[in-house]
Amino acid sequence: YRAAVVYYDVILENYHDSNVADKAAIGKVKALIKRHKEAEAKTALASFYSSYPNSSMKDEANKLAAKLKINPDKLERVN
Repeated sequence: YRAAVVYYDVILENYHDSNVADKAAIGKVKALIKRHKEAEAKTALASFYSSYPNSSMKDEANKLAAKLKINPDKLERVN
C-alpha cells in the first residue's frame, strides 16, 4: 500500500484537474487506512472534501469518514 500512496500522490500532484483525480484521492485514503495511518487518512479525506466538493465519489468518502469515526462536516478542523 506504500507504493499505492506514492502513485496516488503523483496523480494528485500532476493531474489534480483530471477526471480521475477524485478517484485517486479516495484510493489514497483507502491505502492509508490499510497502512493504519488514520491521522494521514483523515487529512487526505479532508483534502478530498475541499478539493472535490461535487465529486461522484462523495458517498464513498462519507463511508470512509464513518469508518474513521469522523464527521465529514468537521474535517477541515482535523490536523
